[in-house]
Amino acid sequence: MNMIQKLQSQLQSGALSTRGLTDRLGISPSGENQAMVDLFCVMAPGLRKEGGEWKATSESKSTKVLVCLENFAHTSGKKIFRAEAALRGLPVEQHPTAEELQKAIEGSDGRFALLPNQMIKFNG
Repeated sequence: MNMIQKLQSQLQSGALSTRGLTDRLGISPSGENQAMVDLFCVMAPGLRKEGGEWKATSESKSTKVLVCLENFAHTSGKKIFRAEAALRGLPVEQHPTAEELQKAIEGSDGRFALLPNQMIKFNG
């Protein structure tokens, strides 16, 4: 298990300060080691610092879908595109159903619109 996986594992049971993480991991709590733990936490997907403590977060499916749509729109430069093309970056098991896609787009605050035939319009 690498360091990021260890940090994610430690935070599944609740939030911890950087000092708490170094203690749980059996690392000396020196300033350098705490800085290293903070750096790993910043790099780790699904971890965020809130009120001085690191917490594990889970992104909703809608959030993941919107991130994929936004990334595709920006990297491709397209304003209208197929949802399928934009969602290629997601693992197949995380692809949304038609209803989930509709719900995600409705929650995009107008950045996206769902057109016929699973086409997406980027309004950003």
